[in-house]
Amino acid sequence: MNRSSRAKTASTTAAAAYVSGVDLLVLGPVVVRNHGEPVPIGGPKQRAILALLTAEVGRPVSLDRIVDDVYGEDAPEGARRSVQTFISMIRRQLGDIVQKQSSGYALMVAPDAVDAFRFEDLVRATIPIVATEPELASNSLRDALAMWRGHPYADIDSRSVLQPEITRLTDLRLAALEARIDADLALGRHRELTGELDALVVEHPIREKIRGQHMLALYRSGRQTEALRAFERARLYLADEIGITPSAELSRLEQQILEQDPDIDLPTAASVTQRAVLVVEVAGPDPMALTGPENRESLSGALALVDAAMTRNRADTSTQRGSAIYASFLTVEEAVTTVEEVMAAATDGVSPRASIDFGDIELHESGDIAGPPVRRSAGMVAVSHPGQVLLSAEANHALMAGGQGGLLVRSLGTYRIHGVESPQQVFQLVLAGQDGEFPALLLDANPPPLPFDRKAVPGYELRQPIVSDLAGTTYRAYQPSAGREVELTVIDAAWAAEPDFVSRFEVETQIVSRLHHPHVVPLLDYWRDPSGAYLVSLTTGGGTLTKRTRAASLSMRYAGWSPRSGKRWPMPMGWGSPTARYRPEPSWWTSRGTAISQLRVSCCVS
Repeated sequence: MNRSSRAKTASTTAAAAYVSGVDLLVLGPVVVRNHGEPVPIGGPKQRAILALLTAEVGRPVSLDRIVDDVYGEDAPEGARRSVQTFISMIRRQLGDIVQKQSSGYALMVAPDAVDAFRFEDLVRATIPIVATEPELASNSLRDALAMWRGHPYADIDSRSVLQPEITRLTDLRLAALEARIDADLALGRHRELTGELDALVVEHPIREKIRGQHMLALYRSGRQTEALRAFERARLYLADEIGITPSAELSRLEQQILEQDPDIDLPTAASVTQRAVLVVEVAGPDPMALTGPENRESLSGALALVDAAMTRNRADTSTQRGSAIYASFLTVEEAVTTVEEVMAAATDGVSPRASIDFGDIELHESGDIAGPPVRRSAGMVAVSHPGQVLLSAEANHALMAGGQGGLLVRSLGTYRIHGVESPQQVFQLVLAGQDGEFPALLLDANPPPLPFDRKAVPGYELRQPIVSDLAGTTYRAYQPSAGREVELTVIDAAWAAEPDFVSRFEVETQIVSRLHHPHVVPLLDYWRDPSGAYLVSLTTGGGTLTKRTRAASLSMRYAGWSPRSGKRWPMPMGWGSPTARYRPEPSWWTSRGTAISQLRVSCCVS
């Protein structure tokens, strides 16, 4: 019987009506909430006592053990009375959930009131279905891992009594992470996993399970040589650091990769479906030239126009990445109708470009799409010009088979396109009012980020995206080394390599990182490399201001100032946050409903 099951057996009833609304959160600093509201739980010793009772929920903990945990071997005279006083103070705050029993004290709440037990139950129920129901398992394990806010019992000085429980939970988290990767591999997400596994191998070098997953993801991505090199690095590390050879399982996987054994190929995924993929890029070939203050409102309006057209024309999915919107449709005709509306309605100097493909895609429950048609569409939109609509050979064939009249399509030839493995025949859809003549395709252009292309960031586990804008995407993330949940903004490489960005990034992020204010989210870390630029902030948990204003009628008044110029600039009244730039989207609410601002450098968000 596992720890959670024993706790359930021991705790069948709660002591008071108050208990039903109590949540005890220990997967990070210890927090108690009553119906969502934080409850003060006192100083270090009170917190240590509550933590010990929570770890043993439903089972009595002797007074002597509590004294040893709080004071150690050198407990002062009167320590027992002090512990009893602390327990009385806890009961005053939390009600009668701490009960005196013959052999000590017990915390009498249902185990599912404790996040550690909810996590354990969800993980143990999900791991057995990874092989049979990978989509459900992947989503459930992501939900379980999202419960972690830091190291278990992070702010408790328990004199090692809690250490076995902390170690057990940490090991279980790692097992859940490995199981989630197994589920994602079964779903064909190997390309998306390679970057994450690159980082995890560095983070956990002796976990052969992770090394094997890394090798398999590389192999299934068509990178057999790199998969074999990954095994060689594992062999050398284990020999040099521990003096052992790789396990039989890891060695067998190496042999299967050498022999290209079909047993390790990806089985057909049940989520694959045939769809038309439309990509509309609103910023043009040079997005940095169009994202100054004078253009930003026009670009935002263009994105809203594209999104509305996709909704009207029954898009299955719609995902924004940077200044591109990806959508899937049942037919190519629906995608064509949508792009005709978008191009006809484009105003204010914004001239979108678009591409359409057709074929088998992976349609994920998250709303993301993946697969060859998505990569081909992204590659084609990158090489196009403003106002131009390109079709793949597959989309052109489906359009002709559908028999829709009144459309003019021109063949442009066969080209090699970044992000697409083989040369592609490209067609152009000639829209009303166009003569069909555009300059040569921009074959050196890089495609926009893909919808399901969650970048791995070494040292961080990326969870769900929170918000995307023209510069990049902000994710909920977990930093295992520090044991904390953070919000990590990934600024796309195309932006991070711009000379203007490079010259201002370091200076402006230093300004922002020095700001300390209750209504400003602290900037914990930042860096730039060839893959992009990164900003790490504490998590807020209350959602963006944009979503908040949509959900309720909020009136906003503005006042503020800029640290660079000393001039006043628009900012919601009462925040009092000095920052380089402000706009509603990267501004947040805490879980308590307090408005705060998450800042970015002005070269990213103008």
